[in-house]
Amino acid sequence: MIFNKRVFTSMLSLAATSLAQPTFTKIFDGALLINDSIGFVPGPFGPRALYAFTGGNLTDPNSGDVVANIIPGVSGQWGVLGSNEIFYPDVRVVAQWVDDQTYAFWDVHGSGIAGASAANYARFETNSASRLALNNKFLLLTIEVADESAIFEIYSLDD
Repeated sequence: MIFNKRVFTSMLSLAATSLAQPTFTKIFDGALLINDSIGFVPGPFGPRALYAFTGGNLTDPNSGDVVANIIPGVSGQWGVLGSNEIFYPDVRVVAQWVDDQTYAFWDVHGSGIAGASAANYARFETNSASRLALNNKFLLLTIEVADESAIFEIYSLDD
Protein backbone atom coordinates (compact mmCIF):
# COMPACT_ATOMS: atom_id res chain seq x y z
CA MET A 1 0.00 0.00 0.00
CA ILE A 2 1.33 3.40 -0.96
CA PHE A 3 1.10 6.18 1.61
CA ASN A 4 -0.53 9.28 0.15
CA LYS A 5 0.32 12.28 2.30
CA ARG A 6 -2.32 14.51 0.66
CA VAL A 7 -5.13 12.02 1.31
CA PHE A 8 -3.95 11.41 4.87
CA THR A 9 -3.77 15.16 5.59
CA SER A 10 -7.27 15.64 4.15
CA MET A 11 -8.60 12.83 6.31
CA LEU A 12 -7.03 14.34 9.44
CA SER A 13 -8.46 17.75 8.60
CA LEU A 14 -11.93 16.30 8.05
CA ALA A 15 -11.77 14.33 11.32
CA ALA A 16 -10.64 17.38 13.27
CA THR A 17 -13.51 19.50 12.00
CA SER A 18 -16.27 16.89 12.19
CA LEU A 19 -15.71 15.38 15.64
CA ALA A 20 -17.97 16.85 18.29
CA GLN A 21 -16.48 17.94 21.59
CA PRO A 22 -17.63 15.57 24.35
CA THR A 23 -19.87 16.96 27.08
CA PHE A 24 -20.55 15.48 30.49
CA THR A 25 -23.29 15.70 33.09
CA LYS A 26 -22.65 15.26 36.80
CA ILE A 27 -24.69 12.28 38.03
CA PHE A 28 -23.36 11.74 41.57
CA ASP A 29 -21.41 13.39 44.34
CA GLY A 30 -19.75 11.10 46.84
CA ALA A 31 -17.70 10.70 49.96
CA LEU A 32 -15.41 7.92 51.18
CA LEU A 33 -13.99 7.06 54.57
CA ILE A 34 -10.53 5.55 54.17
CA ASN A 35 -8.47 3.27 56.38
CA ASP A 36 -4.89 3.83 55.26
CA SER A 37 -3.23 2.03 58.19
CA ILE A 38 -1.33 -0.34 55.88
CA GLY A 39 -0.44 2.41 53.39
CA PHE A 40 2.04 1.69 50.62
CA VAL A 41 3.79 -1.68 50.32
CA PRO A 42 6.54 -2.71 47.87
CA GLY A 43 5.36 -4.06 44.52
CA PRO A 44 7.07 -5.06 41.25
CA PHE A 45 5.94 -1.89 39.43
CA GLY A 46 6.41 0.49 42.36
CA PRO A 47 4.83 1.03 45.78
CA ARG A 48 1.24 -0.28 45.90
CA ALA A 49 -1.46 1.46 47.98
CA LEU A 50 -3.48 -0.78 50.28
CA TYR A 51 -6.41 1.31 51.45
CA ALA A 52 -9.72 -0.05 52.71
CA PHE A 53 -12.92 1.94 52.40
CA THR A 54 -14.77 1.86 55.70
CA GLY A 55 -17.86 3.73 54.55
CA GLY A 56 -19.21 6.53 52.44
CA ASN A 57 -22.04 7.29 50.08
CA LEU A 58 -23.24 8.57 46.74
CA THR A 59 -25.58 11.54 46.70
CA ASP A 60 -27.82 13.12 44.10
CA PRO A 61 -25.94 16.25 42.93
CA ASN A 62 -29.17 18.27 42.72
CA SER A 63 -31.01 17.34 45.92
CA GLY A 64 -28.10 16.17 48.08
CA ASP A 65 -30.09 13.06 49.02
CA VAL A 66 -28.11 9.89 49.70
CA VAL A 67 -28.81 7.44 46.85
CA ALA A 68 -26.32 4.68 47.75
CA ASN A 69 -24.10 3.61 50.63
CA ILE A 70 -20.57 2.25 50.22
CA ILE A 71 -20.32 -1.26 51.67
CA PRO A 72 -17.42 -1.25 54.16
CA GLY A 73 -14.83 -4.01 54.16
CA VAL A 74 -15.17 -5.06 50.52
CA SER A 75 -14.18 -1.84 48.77
CA GLY A 76 -10.68 -0.50 48.45
CA GLN A 77 -7.72 0.95 46.60
CA TRP A 78 -4.75 -0.96 45.18
CA GLY A 79 -3.16 1.76 43.05
CA VAL A 80 0.51 1.90 42.16
CA LEU A 81 2.91 4.83 42.50
CA GLY A 82 5.07 4.88 39.39
CA SER A 83 8.73 5.80 39.23
CA ASN A 84 7.54 9.03 37.56
CA GLU A 85 5.75 9.95 40.85
CA ILE A 86 2.38 9.65 39.13
CA PHE A 87 -0.20 7.64 41.06
CA TYR A 88 -2.30 5.18 39.03
CA PRO A 89 -5.48 4.38 41.00
CA ASP A 90 -6.93 0.88 40.88
CA VAL A 91 -10.15 1.05 42.87
CA ARG A 92 -13.05 -1.35 43.44
CA VAL A 93 -16.22 -0.22 45.17
CA VAL A 94 -19.41 -2.00 46.18
CA ALA A 95 -22.40 0.19 47.00
CA GLN A 96 -26.02 -0.52 47.83
CA TRP A 97 -28.75 1.67 46.34
CA VAL A 98 -31.02 3.13 49.01
CA ASP A 99 -34.29 2.89 47.07
CA ASP A 100 -34.28 -0.69 45.71
CA GLN A 101 -31.54 -2.27 47.89
CA THR A 102 -29.73 -3.67 44.81
CA TYR A 103 -25.97 -3.33 44.43
CA ALA A 104 -23.56 -1.43 42.24
CA PHE A 105 -20.08 -2.72 41.55
CA TRP A 106 -17.67 -0.22 40.09
CA ASP A 107 -14.04 -0.01 39.24
CA VAL A 108 -11.95 3.08 38.72
CA HIS A 109 -8.66 3.60 36.88
CA GLY A 110 -6.80 6.81 36.16
CA SER A 111 -3.82 8.92 37.15
CA GLY A 112 -3.04 11.67 39.59
CA ILE A 113 -1.10 12.65 42.67
CA ALA A 114 -1.01 10.14 45.54
CA GLY A 115 -2.96 11.35 48.55
CA ALA A 116 -4.23 14.43 46.73
CA SER A 117 -6.26 14.18 43.51
CA ALA A 118 -6.84 12.10 40.40
CA ALA A 119 -8.91 12.02 37.22
CA ASN A 120 -10.33 8.60 36.44
CA TYR A 121 -12.44 6.48 34.18
CA ALA A 122 -15.17 4.62 36.10
CA ARG A 123 -17.19 1.58 35.00
CA PHE A 124 -20.43 0.65 36.77
CA GLU A 125 -22.19 -2.68 36.91
CA THR A 126 -25.63 -2.77 38.50
CA ASN A 127 -28.92 -4.64 38.22
CA SER A 128 -30.94 -1.73 39.61
CA ALA A 129 -33.87 -1.43 37.19
CA SER A 130 -33.78 2.38 37.28
CA ARG A 131 -30.02 2.54 36.68
CA LEU A 132 -29.34 -0.12 34.03
CA ALA A 133 -28.13 2.59 31.64
CA LEU A 134 -25.07 3.07 33.90
CA ASN A 135 -23.80 -0.32 32.72
CA ASN A 136 -23.22 1.15 29.25
CA LYS A 137 -22.05 4.66 30.10
CA PHE A 138 -18.61 6.20 29.87
CA LEU A 139 -18.07 7.76 33.30
CA LEU A 140 -15.44 10.14 34.64
CA LEU A 141 -14.65 10.34 38.33
CA THR A 142 -12.65 13.14 39.90
CA ILE A 143 -11.49 12.78 43.49
CA GLU A 144 -9.83 14.87 46.18
CA VAL A 145 -8.23 12.97 49.08
CA ALA A 146 -7.55 14.47 52.50
CA ASP A 147 -6.26 12.37 55.41
CA GLU A 148 -8.71 9.50 55.95
CA SER A 149 -11.52 10.74 53.71
CA ALA A 150 -12.18 11.74 50.14
CA ILE A 151 -14.83 13.56 48.16
CA PHE A 152 -15.55 12.75 44.54
CA GLU A 153 -17.81 13.56 41.62
CA ILE A 154 -19.01 11.22 38.88
CA TYR A 155 -19.87 12.50 35.41
CA SER A 156 -21.59 10.70 32.54
CA LEU A 157 -20.70 11.27 28.90
CA ASP A 158 -23.74 12.83 27.23
CA ASP A 159 -25.35 10.92 24.38
